[in-house]
Amino acid sequence: KLRTLAIFLRFSWYFYLLYLQYFKFIIHEKYNQIGILKAIGLKNTNVYQIFLIQTIFIGLISSLLGLLVGYGFVNLYGMLIVYPDGTPRFELLFPLRNFLVPFTMMIIMIAISTIVSSRKITKLSVIELIKI
Repeated sequence: KLRTLAIFLRFSWYFYLLYLQYFKFIIHEKYNQIGILKAIGLKNTNVYQIFLIQTIFIGLISSLLGLLVGYGFVNLYGMLIVYPDGTPRFELLFPLRNFLVPFTMMIIMIAISTIVSSRKITKLSVIELIKI
């Protein structure tokens, strides 16, 4: 059981690092938009709020879809993997906790990624953001 948890945490960490790098790329691609927002007078905290709300909303939708698709594939796998007499090889049990824990972890990771990736924005001037 402890080994399974270690494997789960390792994969979660890899996916988190992958997401963090992707989000840094997305922020870099939106430098022009961020520069315009700062040029019209938005403060850094307002820019943080915009990106935090936007990424949490996208994260909520993608996490829910990922859980539902994963649940569907596990059910399909459970229907396909049967003994020759037709009885299932394993029983599928999905307590609510098995959905809430990964969902909550993803939302927390998304929020942390947004904050970490957005820190660089405060150090750049409006002109630097717009010309990049």
